[in-house]
Amino acid sequence: GSLPASPRRKSKHVQVFKPDRGNARAKGGLLWRVQPQHGDIVVKQGSGPSFPAALESARPGARIFVEGVHSWPGSLVFDKKVQVVGAGASSACLHGRFVLREYPIDEVLCGIETRASFDAPRPILAGFSGVNLQHISGEGRKMNLAGNYMGETVVVKGGAWRFLGCKLTCEGAPPLFIGGKADVRLLECRIGGVSQEERASSGVCVTGSANCELHTSVIQWTDDTGYTQIADELTIPESGLLANGETPGKTPATARV
Repeated sequence: GSLPASPRRKSKHVQVFKPDRGNARAKGGLLWRVQPQHGDIVVKQGSGPSFPAALESARPGARIFVEGVHSWPGSLVFDKKVQVVGAGASSACLHGRFVLREYPIDEVLCGIETRASFDAPRPILAGFSGVNLQHISGEGRKMNLAGNYMGETVVVKGGAWRFLGCKLTCEGAPPLFIGGKADVRLLECRIGGVSQEERASSGVCVTGSANCELHTSVIQWTDDTGYTQIADELTIPESGLLANGETPGKTPATARV
């Protein structure tokens, strides 16, 4: 007779990832269908690789599954196509700064729907889903000599980046700053300050030739109107602006609410 098939060898980084499906929607999260595959990495609080180490070791096209709360000093630079996936913004928290840069991509794929880019067998576009990205800025909203804001949570300098079911918050500075030729789209996200008392200076700042689209998302707890557009496209269809300030001169001329 035929010999029995030998068991498939599993990568030491691949672990079972169990999203909190029972009350994910009650917590403002989503139900994740994506599961780790060979080459993906699972980062758990208090064990295994740290999140910065996982990012460094991840190959382009991999996913990093996150559980618990993680923090690090300084900024983490993303310059390859990876996706960070959590079980929901209430349970997967990344406290630190992010710099997102350009990476090799097929421009034809940039038009794919945001949710579909995460549901694919392998990552189509880079991004974050079901995580809380947060930074407490000690510098406030200032400009350096290069004309960039300091202290933001996420700075996007290029490439196509997608956010699904995420929280992007910051105290004292904008949580999201987009420049260069970046293409950023957010679906079902919450952006702004940490709380009513711990407010962000703005929600989304768009400069240069960048493009940003917010779909069914909320901007709240900011000192200005919630968005600042210096150049090019910022569209926020079917999204809301809650408990934000009314600082004069901040309203972008081409924004659509």
